[in-house]
Amino acid sequence: MEMVERMNRSIRYSLTKSCGGNFKNWCKFLDSSLMGIRVSTNSRTGYSPYFLLFGKHPYFIETQDTTISGLVIRNLEIIEINDIRIGKEREKKSSSSNINFEKGDLVLVLNQKLRKKGLHDKKAPRYEGPMKIVDKIANNIYAVENEK
Repeated sequence: MEMVERMNRSIRYSLTKSCGGNFKNWCKFLDSSLMGIRVSTNSRTGYSPYFLLFGKHPYFIETQDTTISGLVIRNLEIIEINDIRIGKEREKKSSSSNINFEKGDLVLVLNQKLRKKGLHDKKAPRYEGPMKIVDKIANNIYAVENEK
C-alpha cells in the first residue's frame, strides 16, 4: 500500500470515528482529525510528523477556561493507567487463547465486499452483524445467519 493511500485511510478512519456515522458535517471534524494525526507518534520512526517537520514537539496554548486543576489531571492519569492495565490483560488473554464459538453465539462478520477490488462505499461498516452461528463446519469455519 502506498504511503499516500495509507494516510488517506488513516484520515478516513479518524473522520469516521469523529463523525459518529453522520458524514454531513465531516468538515467540522477535519481540523481536529488532522491535528491528531500530525501530533501522534509514529510506531516506525518514534516521532510525530510535527516533530519531524519542525524539530520540536507541538506547543498547545491553554486558555483559562480549558485548564484543569492538577488533582483532576492526576485522577485522569490514574484512570488512564488502570485502563491501560486492563487493556493489556484483555489483550494477553485474547491473544493467548484459541477462540472457539458455540452454536447460537452472536458474532460480527467481516464485510467481504470491502476486500474485493472495484467500487465500494468507503464509509461502509467493516463488519456486518450481529450474526448467529448455526453450525460449525470445520475448525474456525462456521455457518451463520442474520440475527435480525
